[in-house]
Amino acid sequence: MTTPTNPIMALSEQDATLLNQASEKLGEYAAEQRRRGNDSAAEGAECSAHAVQRRGTALLAVQRNAQPAQAVLDSNWKARMLDGRAIERDEMGFGEHPELPVLDEGMKPRAFFAALGVELTHTMAEDDLELDEHEAMNDAGNWNAWTPQPPAGDGWKLVAIFDTEDGTAAWWARNALTARATPRGA
Repeated sequence: MTTPTNPIMALSEQDATLLNQASEKLGEYAAEQRRRGNDSAAEGAECSAHAVQRRGTALLAVQRNAQPAQAVLDSNWKARMLDGRAIERDEMGFGEHPELPVLDEGMKPRAFFAALGVELTHTMAEDDLELDEHEAMNDAGNWNAWTPQPPAGDGWKLVAIFDTEDGTAAWWARNALTARATPRGA
């Protein structure tokens, strides 16, 4: 998600309410499609509902100056990013660390973070959960019960839980110096 810099993108309370209503309707549509056995349409609607809800919330928060639009990549950023602060999860179980920078489409996250001295890896809910647990959470469109397990090695901090085309994923980050001392899988 990028931060609006164009004044045309201003969001009123009424706009935010409408976006939330649209998100709810998309959620209802997703549930109906799931009941009908149309998992593909349900997943698309769930993803759209989440995107609409997050965009509206973020735009409104930026306008209210409730949170910074993007992480500030200053000399203390890495320490703040790897502080171990719990991510705040939304009603679907997704969330991210407040210092996680916004990456544009097409960027390579691992290379971006490596350039900043941070190793990044991911785990997938599908690999982390028993099949019946994964199916139940996927069917409900709610990942709050998933507690992602960190990769092998020291120093990993959970920085995001989000939906992808391949399923629900968690991003883990650690100081690249720790990574050299304890490689992944060690």
